[in-house]
Amino acid sequence: SQKLCTLEFIFITKYAKPAFSINSIWAFIEKYKIFFALALILLGLLVCFLGLKFFKYTLFLFAGVVVASVLLFIFYLWILPQSAAPWVGWIVFGGAVIVGGVFGYFSMKFAKYEVFLLSAAGGVVLALIFYEAFLFKTPSYVLYILMGTLGSGAAIVSFFFYEHMVIIATSLFGSYASVRGLSLFIGGYPNEFQLYEELKENILDSHWKFYCYLAGIVLVFAGGIYIQEKYKSKEDPEESEKRAEYVSLVDRSQSVSQ
Repeated sequence: SQKLCTLEFIFITKYAKPAFSINSIWAFIEKYKIFFALALILLGLLVCFLGLKFFKYTLFLFAGVVVASVLLFIFYLWILPQSAAPWVGWIVFGGAVIVGGVFGYFSMKFAKYEVFLLSAAGGVVLALIFYEAFLFKTPSYVLYILMGTLGSGAAIVSFFFYEHMVIIATSLFGSYASVRGLSLFIGGYPNEFQLYEELKENILDSHWKFYCYLAGIVLVFAGGIYIQEKYKSKEDPEESEKRAEYVSLVDRSQSVSQ
C-alpha cells in the first residue's frame, strides 16, 4: 500500500507581508464609511479654506481631533477585541469625541502653545506624506528624523510668522482630511492603522493609487493656501490685531519694539 506524505515549508523573511487583521474600530469606520467620509470631506474643506478666518474654532477642532484620535488609536492597539459589537464602537467613538471636545474647549485658553503644536503637527504630517511618497524604501528611522526636523522647524517658525504657519498647517490638514474622506468611497489609500504596523515591520510600500491621492492633496493644499492668503491680505487690520491679542503675541511684540 502507498502512504501519502505532506511536505510543509516554512519561510522566514522580513520581506513577507503579514496578513493584517482589521480591528473592530477600523471595521466600524468601514461599516459607516459614508458618515465618516462626509464628515472628513466637509470639515476638511472648511479647515483648508477657512482655517484662519475661524481661528478659534480651528484650534478647538485641532485639539479635539488629536485627543479623540489618540484615544481611538489606544483602543485599536490594546483594548478592543475584533469581535466587539458595533454599539461598542459607537460608545468608544462617542466617548472619544466628548473627551476631545472638552480638551479642545480648555485648550483654547492656551492658544499660543496650540499654534505651536498645530505648526509642529503640520510639519510631522508633511514629513509622513513625503516619506511615504519618496523615501518609503529607506529605514524607518529616516522618517523619525524627518518628522523631528520638519516638526520642530515649523514650530519655531510659528513664533515669528504664526498667521502664515496657521494657513499652511490648516491647508495641509484640511486637504489631507478631504482627500482621505474621498478615499473612503474610492478605496486604495492605506489606512493609518495599517501604516503604523508596516512602519513597525519596516515593510512600508506605495502604489499608483497613493500618488493619485497625493496629487489631489497637493492641489487642494495649494488652493487652500491661495484662498486663505488672499483673505488675509484683504481682511480688516483690526481682525489681525484681535487674533494676535488672542494668541498673546501683542504684548511680546510691543515689548520688543520698546
